[in-house]
Amino acid sequence: MYLLDGDIGKRKTDAIARTKEQLQVISKNEVSPEGKQVIAGKPKTFVVERIVGKKVIKGKVYYLTKWKGWKEVTEEPRTTLIKMIPKLIQEYEQTH
Repeated sequence: MYLLDGDIGKRKTDAIARTKEQLQVISKNEVSPEGKQVIAGKPKTFVVERIVGKKVIKGKVYYLTKWKGWKEVTEEPRTTLIKMIPKLIQEYEQTH
């Protein structure tokens, strides 16, 4: 899940949370929908639990990433994860 805060082009926004299923705009006076994992306010810190797989899509490497506290596995680009968790990437590459 990603949080964008501030202006997007000419459009003024309070906060935008992007999930796999949707892009949702939440103003400060709006209540988050029930059952949806949407960030309203300050973004949380997400911690990678482990790398569970690897894919190559159009020549770019993506890691299947399991996040601590989340059931879903996401595809994250290597270019992003190598900055965040270089040791986990190295360990995964050495064992697979």
